Amino acid sequence: MRDTTKIYAVIDTNVIVSSLFSLDGNSFPAIVLRSVLQGHITPLYNDEIMSEYAKVLSRPKFPFKVVTPAEMAQILTDKGLI
Repeated sequence: MRDTTKIYAVIDTNVIVSSLFSLDGNSFPAIVLRSVLQGHITPLYNDEIMSEYAKVLSRPKFPFKVVTPAEMAQILTDKGLI
């Protein structure tokens, strides 16, 4: 019998960043993010977490072009992460 327990988790910013840099998609962070996309993990977040995602992902050292928490929320929504 399949385990139907729902998993809820706060996805650390480092997991998102690392998964976006995973070349083959088989890193542990990429597996976590894929599990979110597939609905196996339900991400938990609030305005502070969304703000942190936006702040970190918009740093000049990353190639991501996210500027505001609202834009980050839209991207995560569009990708099915939230």
